[in-house]
Amino acid sequence: MIEMTYTLSKADEQGFKLGKAQTTVTIDNEQQEFEALFRIHKEFKNGGLEWAQELLADDLSRIENIIIHPTLLTQLILILAGAELVFHRDNPRNKKGFKYHTVGFHYNMLMDSLVNLSCEKADALKPARQFKRNVLKGLWYKHVDDASISGMATNILNELKNGDWLMNAFINRFGPFDGTKLFNDEHSRFLAHHVTVVSQQRRIERKEMTGEWIVFQKLGDKIQFLTLASHQEDDARILGRFKA
Repeated sequence: MIEMTYTLSKADEQGFKLGKAQTTVTIDNEQQEFEALFRIHKEFKNGGLEWAQELLADDLSRIENIIIHPTLLTQLILILAGAELVFHRDNPRNKKGFKYHTVGFHYNMLMDSLVNLSCEKADALKPARQFKRNVLKGLWYKHVDDASISGMATNILNELKNGDWLMNAFINRFGPFDGTKLFNDEHSRFLAHHVTVVSQQRRIERKEMTGEWIVFQKLGDKIQFLTLASHQEDDARILGRFKA
């Protein structure tokens, strides 16, 4: 039996309501609890959660050979109901002054990822890999689409660091920019298009788009999907979300 409840705290520093959803699973008369943090922009209603649970159950019934952990069930329901998932910033290199950050997971994109992984079909993102670090060693992770502005920016920045392709494209189009010509609107449009569009097209063609993670394990001929996770989280925090 699975029961899900949630609580809302006071608004965070950016004016959003921060909440915690808790899933309680009863197995052999023993209760295990799993939780997920979320943030909303408006009133969050139980009716939305009930509708989301019904739709999710129907969608998952169409995918073969998978097991969904209660933590991931909770996360998917929250996303479908219109909430943003919230993750801790444990990585000290990323904005020490901010304890949390949100990730723009998109429900339909996540369902596509589950389907693709269940039948070992490649997509535009990096292929699934195993964790090598001790805490999560033996588990697998797959990059999944992050539809947020920060997710798009990460892919753009990664591609801009990948060699001199942008400079070479600019020179091939306009010739050497030696200071004898004025930088005009045509130059600006060319750079804007290549930075925002071409950079991502290049990564898609090489199947190197990055995003946040879905963590899973292989159980014989089945895949158990465990949780959505952020690069900025500590491995122990990720493990704690699904290891009862």
